[in-house]
Amino acid sequence: MDKSTQAILKKWVVLYKRELKNMLKTDGNYASGSTQRSIKGFIYSKGIYLEANKSLRAISEGKKKSRTIDHAPSDDMVRRIDKWIMKKNPRLRTPLGKFAKRKGSTYSKRMRIAWAVATKINRSTWKGSKVIDRAYAKTEQQLGDELTQDIKNKIMATLDKFKVTK
Repeated sequence: MDKSTQAILKKWVVLYKRELKNMLKTDGNYASGSTQRSIKGFIYSKGIYLEANKSLRAISEGKKKSRTIDHAPSDDMVRRIDKWIMKKNPRLRTPLGKFAKRKGSTYSKRMRIAWAVATKINRSTWKGSKVIDRAYAKTEQQLGDELTQDIKNKIMATLDKFKVTK
């Protein structure tokens, strides 16, 4: 890949990431910001490599209902939800109504809450916002125009060389 093509792709990656982040914000999918911060793009010898959290794919494509009959979540899912609960810093209450400390019985209470949330997620379904495709469609025209112009310039330069050597 030559330098002009690489510069065009680098410019497009920045534009695409910006557009994707803006669309996530305008769609209302901006909770903790970790999905937005995880969006990264790289240029390498064969083209472009874009990566992000798995949550971006779930936001874009949606989710279907779990296939299991009882919708039992995996232990990994429950642990991730528990981690999310702790990040949001809830202060769980004891049976007497006092705020509980973050150890012992609160752990099992948190895990039950995480299990319930995970089960609800497995039962639910939502339609994706197609944010990945929409961001690409919005930036595609600019990428196509610039690459076409770059290829035209290369062809003209090759033809000029051909005319001079003849």
